[in-house]
Amino acid sequence: GARGGGRYAEVVRVADEGPRMYLVEGFASAEEVEHVKKSAEPFLTPSNPGTVTGMRYELPIDGDPVLEGIRKRMMDMFPALDAPPQATFRVRRYPPDGSYHPLHVDHFKSGDGSELVLTIMLYLSTPSQGGETYFPKA
Repeated sequence: GARGGGRYAEVVRVADEGPRMYLVEGFASAEEVEHVKKSAEPFLTPSNPGTVTGMRYELPIDGDPVLEGIRKRMMDMFPALDAPPQATFRVRRYPPDGSYHPLHVDHFKSGDGSELVLTIMLYLSTPSQGGETYFPKA
């Protein structure tokens, strides 16, 4: 199972039908979450105005033991996936004014012809309302 904060996290299948979606409670410790937030905060810049709201930053993973540990646990959850490890975490922050990311269409081919086959999301906060994620083509 996934290991976060010195304990094993439980992997739960969200639904029996539709896309394979899983919830892993306790995947990252509070200290790891704060580390991600503090590492990205100084570099957050506005997303693409007119298409995506909020702030974003591609947080480099290599050389940071905390981020490398999170990435390793993510990759360990999918041992059959034959892909190089991701070099960055895409950190996004949305203000409480109702800003949001448009519908996720997480399917694309990169310049080398490879396709995105997996999306892993680590929520860094719990909003009092809203915050849902929807994948209409999953």
